Parts: sequence; structure tokens; C-alpha cells
Amino acid sequence: MLIATVALIVARPLVSGEDPALSSNITDPSGNTITLMWFLLASSWSLWSLLAKAPVVPFGLVDMGLVGIAGVYFVSTEFAAANVYPARIISWEMLGMACCFFAIRQATVHTREQKLIFNALLATAFAVVIFGLYQYCWEMPKLREQYGSNIEKLRKDFMEQSSGNIDPDNNFLDQLRIRVMQTHIYSTFSHPNTLASFLALMLPSALALSIAAWFNSRRKILFPMALGIAVAFIFALWANFSRGAMASISLVLVFALALYLWQTFPAKRFWILTALSVVSFSAVMIWKTNSLAGIFKKESSGGLTARIDYWKGTWKMIEQFPLLGVGPGNFGNSYARFMNENALEKIKDPHNFALELWSSSGIIALLLFATVIAILFQRILMHTENESVAQEHGDTIPPWVCYLGGMLGLLIAFVLRIEYKPPSDLIQESIGALIRTAGWFIAIGVLENLHISKFWMRRILLAGLIAMLLNLCVSGSVIFASVMMPFWAIAALAWSTTFSVSTLRGLRPAWVFPIIAGVSCFFMVGVFLPLANAFTLGTQAIQNGQLIATTPPDRKNESKLEKLRSKVLSPLQQAAALEPQNPRWNLLLGTWYPVAFFEATRSGDNQALAFGNAALQELDRAAKSNRESIEPALIKAQIRTLYAESNKTQAVNQYLDAAQALRQAIPFDPFEIKLRFQLANILWKAYLADAKRPNRFEIRDEAILQAKEAYRLDALFSNSPRNLTDRQRSILNTIILGKEPPGP
Repeated sequence: MLIATVALIVARPLVSGEDPALSSNITDPSGNTITLMWFLLASSWSLWSLLAKAPVVPFGLVDMGLVGIAGVYFVSTEFAAANVYPARIISWEMLGMACCFFAIRQATVHTREQKLIFNALLATAFAVVIFGLYQYCWEMPKLREQYGSNIEKLRKDFMEQSSGNIDPDNNFLDQLRIRVMQTHIYSTFSHPNTLASFLALMLPSALALSIAAWFNSRRKILFPMALGIAVAFIFALWANFSRGAMASISLVLVFALALYLWQTFPAKRFWILTALSVVSFSAVMIWKTNSLAGIFKKESSGGLTARIDYWKGTWKMIEQFPLLGVGPGNFGNSYARFMNENALEKIKDPHNFALELWSSSGIIALLLFATVIAILFQRILMHTENESVAQEHGDTIPPWVCYLGGMLGLLIAFVLRIEYKPPSDLIQESIGALIRTAGWFIAIGVLENLHISKFWMRRILLAGLIAMLLNLCVSGSVIFASVMMPFWAIAALAWSTTFSVSTLRGLRPAWVFPIIAGVSCFFMVGVFLPLANAFTLGTQAIQNGQLIATTPPDRKNESKLEKLRSKVLSPLQQAAALEPQNPRWNLLLGTWYPVAFFEATRSGDNQALAFGNAALQELDRAAKSNRESIEPALIKAQIRTLYAESNKTQAVNQYLDAAQALRQAIPFDPFEIKLRFQLANILWKAYLADAKRPNRFEIRDEAILQAKEAYRLDALFSNSPRNLTDRQRSILNTIILGKEPPGP
């Protein structure tokens, strides 16, 4: 059981988890696999607590609070979410975090187990740091050299990574190249902000490690090694360059030092207050005058000004949906309706955990989360037993338990990281796995020779929890399992240090096991297996489609149309049947049915019209599954435009149907410049297609109106992904002047 617990603690931060609902085309179910493992681990610990004749931890207030938060997420999913599928997956992730908290508490009853879990967490953090530094020194310079002046290679490789689902335009590629040229490390995570939260959580423990090594009188060699680990954490924080994490950690360390001096030197409290006042005043003046701008030379996206814009838009959303929010995982869809028209970025979360909880799942979720944190911190802070004097004694845990658990966790992470990636990434991932393994064993070799009492461990862990919560006030998200699972693991470990074995005897919650086991089985059979199987089918279908589209027809073998039916459409239909609430498969079917339509038209197949109608039906299903998404409307407009260009006799009606689809999309993203451009362009084509149509001039007037609005919005930005290209501006200019648009 301990081996399995250590393995999951090690594996979780090494597998990306910033997109738990797979809303992006470049994410995969590896993170959901780890969540399933936490469910199974919690079930195993609940069974052990039922059968073992040993002290166990009862189901407590924090456990009930976390389950309550997940329950509110499920309620918001069913009654408020415009897109139910991601909301349900994220609600399960929140329940998985409750399982993580429960499992770690069961695993850390004794002091020796608490030390084992603490060592595993900190060693894993060092493995993440070492990989981040390798990324900073080797991988990122290589990427900058590879793509800095070769945008076509960047386009090709990005399309391969996204399985061909995204064909980026030049503005998007320019921004992607800017991202590649930046030096903000993200290590095993998908975004630098997530790594920043993880560093804020674990850096206080790394600093405490070096202090503990200083006082180790028997093995002085441990101090330079522990100091090197702490320095690596600090450099990783600098290379990550999250100003929020830097400020959060600095605040926590300054306050902890002041509190220590306040209690240790009561006669010097006046001078301590004076020093705190000077430090606080200096920090405010430095921030106001930007005096350290020369030190902070790195570019950093966003900043406090951008955050304030995000929060204003989020508050408008909260005002409209205060009770249940817009649904978990639905913030990104809804935000476009509430953002300022001159806001540069469309965000997926509000960069503040309180606003995220409120806007996504309502005020009750926020109050429950605040209550859980308050209960947790109250227990940790108010506990007065002096464990530094009276330690629990018992059989020691053999070192191989930790080693075997660590190796198993590193292996799980490696397998999940390469499972859904192309074979070309195998060498790179293998090198990364070796670096992380070396870092983990170096750290565990130092940690197992150091002792930190429960008294100090509790306070060190509390410092990390506070630092991460402060950082979550300006970046990150509470649904990112790759960093929130370690957060709740640290919280559970800190909570366990407040209990002694004598207070736990005889407490065996027999009712917990059937509930956790039943929920775990339902998640595995009803959620995870359909998700994983549908993803495998869909990914294979897309790869087959790309191969078929680029392969010339072979008369000796089956026709291209038959290949599309059997190798693309059929797997996507199976995926849609496995996940009927997932609009992704309907969108993909809506994309590939037109390919079959044109192939059938070219070959004279009499089912061509059926393929065309099926595409529109799938897009209607996608729109019903995700009521606020503009993707079905965009694809429908593209299909209608293609139909218009292939059938001149029905061109006007097809153009007008495409325009109607775009009109329905605009209210969900009213400040998207490209939507206005597409609508103006399609309306203008409809105006030119039929010179005898009665309402022809009404169509022309609307086209000109939309073109002017696109011009107005475009003028608000410069060098932004939201800007139009020169070609698009030229088309708008011809529409406004009443001329025919340029040819293709």
C-alpha cells in the first residue's frame, strides 16, 4: 500500500494535467489515468482501514468538505453548464482530489510513514526542478534555434502534434514562435504558471532541508548537497520567472522569519516591527517606481494590469450567474461574452482561485472551499502537542519501500508520457526520464539521512500551502490535477502530523469502503474506459484521414471513399457512440463528412448528398452538446461556403445559410474580429452571386456594416493574434468601397 502511494505521489506531477476534460486537441487521457489510480488507491486504503487491526484515520470534516465541493460541481454541471461533458470530467477530478486527501491521511498515521511521504514529495519536486533546468539549458535553446527563423517547420510540427485538427494561421504562428523564443521553463507541466504554483508549494520544504542539514553534526557532507538542492529550486523559480510565485514565497518567508524572531526574542519586538515596516514600505515603493526593472529583464505575459482586466470580465460573469456559475470547464466559452472589447487575450480561467470557484460553480463552492481551508489551517496552527520531544516509536520502514515506490512512479509517468505521443518523441522522453530518475534518487539519498520533527514539518508544509494559495490568487487553477493533487497531499500530510496514534485506536469507518469502491468502479466503467477508448478511436481516425487525404488514388485497391468510410468515419461514429455528450466527435464527423461528400461527388457516387446532410446533422448535435461554442457554426459556415462554390445555381442560398450560422455565433464572441470579417466576406459573395435577388441591397448594406465593425475592432490592436492579415484588410476595403473582392 505504501509502495502504491509513493508511486502515485511521484507520478502525478510528472504527467500533464492542465486540461483534465481534454478540451484541447493536443491533450490526451494520461492525466485521467492518474486520477483513476487515485480512486483505486483510496478504495484500497478504505478496505485496509476496514480489515486491519491497526489505528486508522476517521472520515473527517475536511474530507466531507472536499466531497461537498465535488458535489456542488456536479450540481452546477447538470443545471448550469452549457457544455456538460467537460463539466462532468472536471467534477470527477475534484472528487479524485478528495480521494487523494483521504488516501494520504490513511497512509501517514505514524511518524515513520509521514517522513516517507514527505521525502517522496520533496524528491519528486527536485526531479521536476532538475528536468526544468535541463529544459532551460538544452531543450529550449534548441527549440529557439530550430524554429526561430523557420515558421513553416513550426506549422508542420504543430499540426503533427495536434493530430491535424488545427491549421494555424500566420498570426497564430507568430505568437507561437514568440512563445518558443521565451525562456520561461515549464518542466513536466504544460504551462509556466502551473510550475510556478508547484515551486511555491515545495520551495519552503527545500529551504528547510538545507537548514536541517546544517544542524546535522554527524555527516557534514549532507549540507552542501542539501544546499545545492535548495539553490536548484531557487534558480528554477528564476528561470520560470513567475513574479506571482516570487512574491508569494517572499511574503511567506519574511512573515515566517518575523514570527520566529518575535517568539524567540521578545525583548527585541520593537525592532522587529520597525524592520518589518521598513521592508514593507521599501517593497511598496520598489513596486510603485519599478526600480528593479533592470533586474527583471525577462518578458512576462500578462502582469497585474492584464489580471485586473480578467477579473473585471469575470465579475460581470459572476453578477449574471452568482448561484451556480457557468459550469466547471465552461469559463473559457462564456468569458468571451463578458470580456472588454480591447482585451488582448481570451482566457480559460480567471487567474484567481476564488473568482474561478465562484464563476464556475457558484458561491456555495467558494464558501465550501474557504471553509475547508479554514478548518485545515486552524487545526495545523492551533495544535500545541510538542512532538519534537515525544516521538512515536515503532518498526522502521525499509528503504527499499521508498525506492521501489519511486521507481514504479517514475515508470508510470514515463509510460503515460509516451503512450499518446509520436514515436519520434521517444528518445527525447527517454532522456528526460533518465534525468528525472537521477534527480529523484539524488534527493532521496540526502533526505533519508536527515531528520525533521513533526513540529517543524507541520509548519514547513503550512508555509508551502500558504505560498501556493497566494500564487493562485494571481495565476493557476484549482482544477489542474497535476499541481492540486500534490497540494492536497501536502495538506493531508500536514493534517496527519496533528494526530497521535493513541487518539485513533478503534476508529474504523466501515461504511466508507463500499461507497468509495462503488464510486471508483462507476468512474472506471462509466467515465474512464469510454473516454480512453473513444480517444484512441478518434486519434487513429484522424491519422488515417491525413494519410488517405495525402495518398493518390490506387485503382487496384479500395477507393478513397471506401477508405474514408471504413477508416475515418466509422471509428469516429464509434467514438461518438461511446461519448454521446462529447461534442468533439460530432465536430470531427462534421469536418470529415464533407471530405467524403466531395470525394463521392468526384467519383459519381449517389450517396454524396447523404454525406453532406450528415455533416450538417453532426454539427447541429455538436451545437446542442455545447450551446455556447462557436466551433460548430464556423465549420458549418465553411461547409456551406464550399457547397456554394461547387454548385453555382444554389450559391446564394448556401452563402446565406453560412451567414446565418455566423450570425448565431457572434453573440457568443462579439469582439472576435475574424468572425466579423468572415460574415462580411460571405455576405458580399452572396450579394455578387445573384444580381436579380429582391433583397440584394440589404445583403450589401449588412456586409458593409460588418466590414466596418471588423475594421474598428482591428484598429484596437497591433501585432496581436486577433489582428487581421493584410490580405483580409484588403478584402474588407474592397467591400466598403463597393468593389469586387480580390481573387483567390
